Amino acid sequence: MDVKIPANYRQSFKWFGNLDAPSAIFLGVGVVFSLKTLTGHSPIAVKIPEIAAAMTLAAIFGLVRFPMDLYGDRLVTWLKRAVAFYRRERKASYFT
Repeated sequence: MDVKIPANYRQSFKWFGNLDAPSAIFLGVGVVFSLKTLTGHSPIAVKIPEIAAAMTLAAIFGLVRFPMDLYGDRLVTWLKRAVAFYRRERKASYFT
């Protein structure tokens, strides 16, 4: 039996602007880490690379759409699958 599936069945709900929930969370966490870095007592020259790294990672995970993310599962889904694969119980065999 053939069943027609709509083309946008994986389309996620947009929570904030054009961001879905995981993207907005990644972006928000990056901004919070960047602002938290400013409250320390170290000189500003030390803080700038930390702020840049936090904002870059937040922008990559929150705003950039990877090729797999455009037409399939999100990058976060693939990362979860990779972690689950490497954390699985392994049994001894000739092929492992």
